[in-house]
Amino acid sequence: MGVEHIQSGLLTKVEIVNFRGIKELSLQLDSTTILIGENNTGKSSILRALQSCLSSSVPKQDQFSEYDYHLTSDSDYPPDSAFIEITLHLDEQRDFKWPESITTAFRDVIQVDENDGKHIILRVRSQYDSTAQRFKTGYNFLSLDKEELQTTPRRKQLELLPVFYLTALRSTESFKPNARFWRPFVDYLEIDPAARKVLEDALVSVNQKITDSHGSFGIIKEYLDYIIRNIPLNSTGPASIESVPTKIIDVLARAQVVLKSATGAGMPIAQHGEGTQSLAVLCLLYAFLKGKLNKTTPNALPILTLEEPEAHLHPSAIR
Repeated sequence: MGVEHIQSGLLTKVEIVNFRGIKELSLQLDSTTILIGENNTGKSSILRALQSCLSSSVPKQDQFSEYDYHLTSDSDYPPDSAFIEITLHLDEQRDFKWPESITTAFRDVIQVDENDGKHIILRVRSQYDSTAQRFKTGYNFLSLDKEELQTTPRRKQLELLPVFYLTALRSTESFKPNARFWRPFVDYLEIDPAARKVLEDALVSVNQKITDSHGSFGIIKEYLDYIIRNIPLNSTGPASIESVPTKIIDVLARAQVVLKSATGAGMPIAQHGEGTQSLAVLCLLYAFLKGKLNKTTPNALPILTLEEPEAHLHPSAIR
């Protein structure tokens, strides 16, 4: 599994204290970092720690679960555990200068060293508050000496540094209508209203022709009309059957990826092998980062974390 910057190295160091099975860890990161080790040795915990701090999909009030807190024995209870502390070091690179959007957004917290190098240090700390009787998480920028700065991180700042986490369990669930990386591609609002009206009129016509040609539907409609006559549904028209969706929003919700098999027959991605599905999800993630993310947050510097990117893939596909 690994950590990769879509744009040249930015996050250069992560320090983790009391997170899951990690008591204390300081890890240097490059533009691409690969983590190799036995099962259950903390690799996934590192990726989860990054996601918990910077993922825009995680609510900031409860990004840590009770079992994210380091427990030292079976009798330990999360509220009695030590605080979680995750510190992220973001450094400007010689071969990749931060864009103006970054230097402007972080103007008050960028630290400059004696060699004019620019740095941002963000610390996330979470612990149980006995007075409020809940876990509380705080974000702080730090100086080069690890002193807290007075500026509190803003949501727009964190949106410029998103983490995207792809687990090893990749499947066609990633292509469901509400899946994070697929949903932006099936947004009906991108279709011009006038064009949408023309398309929906055509869909209604196609649907009518299909239902008229399929005799069995007539019997169903006869009994469905009984509902309208006997139950107040605020409807005056007869019941209808949609053999195909007649609304663009429903059509796009059913959109699916179809790949041709070795015989040339087109089959939905769910009918292909695990390796093909896994590769399709990776391609979807990159399409999201390069296309949709660039539109919504064009100056973002995303960090991509992948568990077992080679899972189910043939060596040629891995290359």
